[in-house]
Amino acid sequence: MPKVFRCLRILSIAVGAIAVFGMPGSLGVSNLLAQETTATTSPITSLEETIKSRIDKLCKAGQAERQALLSEILDSAGITHRLESFTRGSATGKNIVVDVQDEPQTGTEENKTPWIVLGAHMDRVQLGQGAVDNGGGCVALMALIEKLKKQPLKNAKVTALFFDLEERGLLGSAAYVETLKEKPTLFINMDVFAYGDQVWLYSPKADHPFVKAAEKVDGNHPLTLEFAEAYPPSDHLSFKGAGHPAVSFSLLPPAEVQELEKMFGGDRTIKPKILQLIHTADDLPAKVQPAAMASGIDFMDQTLRLWYSEQMPK
Repeated sequence: MPKVFRCLRILSIAVGAIAVFGMPGSLGVSNLLAQETTATTSPITSLEETIKSRIDKLCKAGQAERQALLSEILDSAGITHRLESFTRGSATGKNIVVDVQDEPQTGTEENKTPWIVLGAHMDRVQLGQGAVDNGGGCVALMALIEKLKKQPLKNAKVTALFFDLEERGLLGSAAYVETLKEKPTLFINMDVFAYGDQVWLYSPKADHPFVKAAEKVDGNHPLTLEFAEAYPPSDHLSFKGAGHPAVSFSLLPPAEVQELEKMFGGDRTIKPKILQLIHTADDLPAKVQPAAMASGIDFMDQTLRLWYSEQMPK
């Protein structure tokens, strides 16, 4: 999520914004990945441990190493992926693309195979280590990919992307959107998804079927849901701007969500805690709460499956 996020006067008209929601390491990617498999004699058995391990490694990796590390994690999980290079103005980057479920889109326009696109930006700013923005989003996306590989959605096409250069103005997602020849059924973004006990879900419409599905998640779930009609700029805007349906997930404490909502409501006295954390030297792995993230990943997975059960071709 970009620093421009702090400019309240600009963000109060965030509907049209196009900006986005740090300390380089010296360890080689292969060494970082090896730590995940050799640091202990027993394999990682819980999602929480996997989250912590992956966050730590992403944060030790420098900016250039982060992309390579994500590719190696995907390789180690047996998940096929590819790099797609792009140029936007003077900037060049590479998105990681995963064909999670490569079901061809068939059927009529009214009854076409649903195509779901999942995304999280993998780049970070130089300050800090990019744990919350957006290491958490990347690790959550990786876990969701693995869940879908183990339990696929029937008759669905699912694509996942780790976007590059979000922090420089949504460049990776904008480049990807320009290549689309078909219209996705829905784009689901993950940004600043690292701690707290409230899922903050953005959608342009409160009555969107995806929001309604989120409201149906198990009532005993440890996380609460808050709908956002105003939300910080992130990669969902590239899709929304091109006319594609898009939503975005964040995970935060309720008090910090309330601060953001007051800010978007025009309160110029509010300085949300999350904006005092991201893009600073304090954005470190210690800020991430693996247990909360595990619950958040489960909430997203439940929401996606509930929504899809209503979208499945008849």
